[in-house]
Amino acid sequence: MDERRKDRSTVRVEAIRKQLEHIAREGDIEYVAVADELGFVIGEAGAGKFPHDVERFRNVLTKFKELLAVHMDLHQVSEASIIRLDERRLCCRFFEFGDQELSVLTVTHGRDPSSRLMDRTVSGVIRILSAYDL
Repeated sequence: MDERRKDRSTVRVEAIRKQLEHIAREGDIEYVAVADELGFVIGEAGAGKFPHDVERFRNVLTKFKELLAVHMDLHQVSEASIIRLDERRLCCRFFEFGDQELSVLTVTHGRDPSSRLMDRTVSGVIRILSAYDL
């Protein structure tokens, strides 16, 4: 923990990347990104790069979330995941920061990241974003 604190960055994008790199290592996550409601990537980390998939992936899961709200009266969906044909699992955790809806997007082989790990990812990103005037 102390080593991570020494390696902190005062640059927002760099700080988010370092947070996501730590989470990716800890959770055996191939790729992790934070994106805004339009799919614009705010920060990312991981050995596998899937930038062309991020916007598409988030849009599909956002539409899924909207369908659940409209057709099943489920309005508090905070997470959704799908399995791709190549058996990679794509997981999206929705959260709010100010008046924006953001997402943590992960790509893994095997199971989805734990809820605890996703909670820590979201709280770390919020902490970093809160430290900067946006």
